[in-house]
Amino acid sequence: LDEIDLFVGERYIITVHQRAVPQIDEAVRRWEHNAGELGHDVGALLYALLDSIVDTYFPVLDTLSERVDDVQEAIFVQPDQSTLRDLSRLRRTLLQLRRVVAPEREVMNSLLRRDRPILPSGTQVYFYDVYDHIVRVLDTIDTHREVLGSATDSHLSLTSNNLNQIMKVLTSWSIILMSSSLIAGIYGMNFVHMPELAWNLGYVFALALMLAISGGLFLFFRSRDWL
Repeated sequence: LDEIDLFVGERYIITVHQRAVPQIDEAVRRWEHNAGELGHDVGALLYALLDSIVDTYFPVLDTLSERVDDVQEAIFVQPDQSTLRDLSRLRRTLLQLRRVVAPEREVMNSLLRRDRPILPSGTQVYFYDVYDHIVRVLDTIDTHREVLGSATDSHLSLTSNNLNQIMKVLTSWSIILMSSSLIAGIYGMNFVHMPELAWNLGYVFALALMLAISGGLFLFFRSRDWL
């Protein structure tokens, strides 16, 4: 972003900027090329300059639109922390751009509503064109911000859903292992009078019982789509 300040009088325009601004040369070229249509007054030159500056916003918005589309696609393909960082970075960029463009709309609105001798009536209609372009830019920025806000909510929802799915899997396996641990704990108690202690098939029976219960729980959780 480069700041350019304008001082406009009836017969002059003074521009103040720290670095070279290509839009100034473009404005002069447009003014000279369309002098017969626009006129030779300061209003025509001011329009050419403002129009040149505003026109540079549209390629930036096109690039941002492509980045917004890429981030939206990445959310549903491979959501990760880098996707969330890209979302936050794009939202900050759009907010910064809006902070620049929004005051320009107020300036243009002021120029159009007030009677200023530096703006002849013949060129005032062209400033409506610049005003419309600024409004379009702001509408596009707001649309992208809303889309990114929805994308952020979608990303958080997907992350929460994945976390819930992981918790389901861990909970299911914990229950399966706990059922086997319960049986092992019962047979590990130090009781003298336990029917299965003197049974030759007691060990096999305990293992089979653990396997049957674990397998039944596994099939139950799989049917509920928890595993």
